[in-house]
Amino acid sequence: MTILAVALYGLALPLVGLGSTAGTLATLLRDPGLLRWSQGCLAVAFTATAGYFALEGYASWAVVFAVAAVLFAWLWWRQHKSRDRAPRAYGCKSLARLADLAARARDAARPGPILRPAPEVAW
Repeated sequence: MTILAVALYGLALPLVGLGSTAGTLATLLRDPGLLRWSQGCLAVAFTATAGYFALEGYASWAVVFAVAAVLFAWLWWRQHKSRDRAPRAYGCKSLARLADLAARARDAARPGPILRPAPEVAW
């Protein structure tokens, strides 16, 4: 067992635990951000595991884990891509409403006039 193989295996085990736990929580809580984090964590873990098996000479296991790493990397990338496209889907009407809301918020944030006594009233 080489030092690099041990390092890859040592990296893979905690990442698989973190990724699977985060995936379970994301499913229970229905949190897409946590699910994306879980998919990225599992992609890195399976890549490290594939490297470990390749260094140890188990080519069939290395291929299995490499395919799993590609699958989870694709899932992570697909979710990232759809998240970037979401603001463009709002449309012109929603953008106009958002601009109107921002203008009203700016007007409401301006301080009002300060009440002072009239200049002709002197003590």
